[in-house]
Amino acid sequence: MKSWIAAALLVMTACKPRETEAGLVAKVKIDPNLVSKCMQLEIGANGSRRNSNPVLLAGKSVVFVGIAQGTFPDQVEVRALGYADEGCQTRAREESLLVSATFDKKAVREVMLTLKKVLPKTETECSDGRDDDEDGTKDCEDSDCNDKPCTSSALCLVSTRCSSGSCGGGEMKACLTPPSTCFQPSGSCSPNDGTCRYSVAMAAQCDDNDVCTTQDKCELDGGCRGAPVSCVQSGNVCLEGVGNCADGGCTFAPKIDAGCDDSDSCTITDRCSAQGTCSGSRVSCQPTSCRSFTNQCNADGGCIFAMVDAGTSCDGGLCTLAGDCLPRFPYQPVNFDITDLRAPPPMPTVLDCGETTIDTSATGNMRLDNWCRGQPFEATVLRQANGPEVLLVSMSGLTISNDAGLTIVGSRPIIFAVFGDVDITGQIVTRAGAPLCTAGNGNDGASEALGNSGGSGAGFSTAGGQGGAGSFTSTTSAGGAEPQVGPTPLRGGCRGGRGGDQSGAGAEGGGAVQISAGGTMSINGVIAAPGRGGARGTYQLVKGKAGNGGGSGGMVVLEATTLVISGGAVTANGGGGGEGGGIVIGADGNAGADGALASSTPASGGSGGATVGGEGGQGGALGPPTAGTASTSGGGGGGSSGRLFFRGPGSCSIGPQVILSPAPALDAGCP
Repeated sequence: MKSWIAAALLVMTACKPRETEAGLVAKVKIDPNLVSKCMQLEIGANGSRRNSNPVLLAGKSVVFVGIAQGTFPDQVEVRALGYADEGCQTRAREESLLVSATFDKKAVREVMLTLKKVLPKTETECSDGRDDDEDGTKDCEDSDCNDKPCTSSALCLVSTRCSSGSCGGGEMKACLTPPSTCFQPSGSCSPNDGTCRYSVAMAAQCDDNDVCTTQDKCELDGGCRGAPVSCVQSGNVCLEGVGNCADGGCTFAPKIDAGCDDSDSCTITDRCSAQGTCSGSRVSCQPTSCRSFTNQCNADGGCIFAMVDAGTSCDGGLCTLAGDCLPRFPYQPVNFDITDLRAPPPMPTVLDCGETTIDTSATGNMRLDNWCRGQPFEATVLRQANGPEVLLVSMSGLTISNDAGLTIVGSRPIIFAVFGDVDITGQIVTRAGAPLCTAGNGNDGASEALGNSGGSGAGFSTAGGQGGAGSFTSTTSAGGAEPQVGPTPLRGGCRGGRGGDQSGAGAEGGGAVQISAGGTMSINGVIAAPGRGGARGTYQLVKGKAGNGGGSGGMVVLEATTLVISGGAVTANGGGGGEGGGIVIGADGNAGADGALASSTPASGGSGGATVGGEGGQGGALGPPTAGTASTSGGGGGGSSGRLFFRGPGSCSIGPQVILSPAPALDAGCP
């Protein structure tokens, strides 16, 4: 009686029926000899059938399953169905009898079912040598097999059927698949082994798969043979015109020391060699300080050079990988060397034409959207030692006006290497930078039969917020703080965890951007790397989907010989967690907010949507994120804030009105 009461209370608590709503408890006895690993209840009425959630058997002898009346009529039919796999996908020959049951608003009634093996009523296979229905006779000996297909001992008979206790009848096997085109299209069956025999198709056309033969014909033994091909060529003046076919191709003797033209404008007195090639004496080519001659020329006579080692000193600077001589920075920048750069365009870059987007995943000119007319763009991809690839952009100078914005998306972080000055009064928002998170990614919430826990928030500068517990699930452990303490490598934030029953990807972390200026950098605008808010949990009848955890903030690195931040904001705030969804007659939860761009206010977690959904946690900003709250479906945890790094080797000034969130890690020279 105690187990019956526990099951009834379980249904009433999990589903929260109306005070007048009725319920049933199905008590299912499990035969210990069954093969089923999973079962479902099938509940039906008026020709409509619905299945319960899967229930793992795992050695149980009795299973209790609660049924809330919901939209069912008072009178229903119930039976238990067995499955051979733990996911309840493949039916086993095991089920209970179909039992009628009546909902009673005054009491929770019990339905008694027994899950047992169900034998087929007839012989299912008439050639397997087994007694399928266990009635003492097998295959054609069983009258169930009368007029059913069977396998005869006569090897050339097909389409045989059972009749009067034995296998007979049928028709002769058709032989219509000859071994090759050198045999007749039809043959005859041998009664000794049941194989087909075919006659040779003499003189028929065929292919002997030898590139050195032609006019292939079928011969008496069924083989295919042809006549040797003739090897004649006129394309190479250093080889004889007639040769021999060998190893699948023609070979020709060389015309040693014959005059020729090797089509190389860097050679003279061209002659044929013993190998049948044409070559001559090369002309002289002069190297440069960053490029050495390779003894090769273009077809137009131009010399081809190899780049000297990157970092080799040249006039006024250093040689790069592309063979350019670039001036040195007044300091050693982080995350790249001068030698990694392409030569910057001669004119500074000015963005003043509205909203511009750079896609760091793409290549070529397709990576830019609304790039201001006439403005240069020179970039290369750089591989970091312990981080993701970055897009490295070379510039002579950079200005982003107060009526312009730059959004960065894609899989790679971005570095702007500016040899001159930087002036930003507009806005930069980065959502780019494939993260290599280890402990930082949020964890997915758990899913149980009657509840889901929220996904945890992503960690970065701190641990993320825990996901809220759901019915019969515990809290979800948060993404941990990443061990990085400096600006190397440049990388984006971490991804939030998914709530229980949620699909798709978790909330993305903020991107990563670095601006390194050889001159003065003046900031009076907004530079932000915000994390995304966690997705909301949605309504489900028995258990709402839990909220997703928020993504962490990303990374912003600013360095210049003279760094002046006089106004605006530099932020890397985390996203808020999503709210859990409702059940029965509930509603969807609300999503968590994205990290703020120009504020140190924490991103709010989703709330107020579902009465039984846990609220999402706040995202990290100046302080750490908070956890999602517990309910029938838990709320997602908030994402951690990211990291800010400032360097001013010459001087650094940060105004008191500047919004910095989180607090930056400041290098020497910054107050």
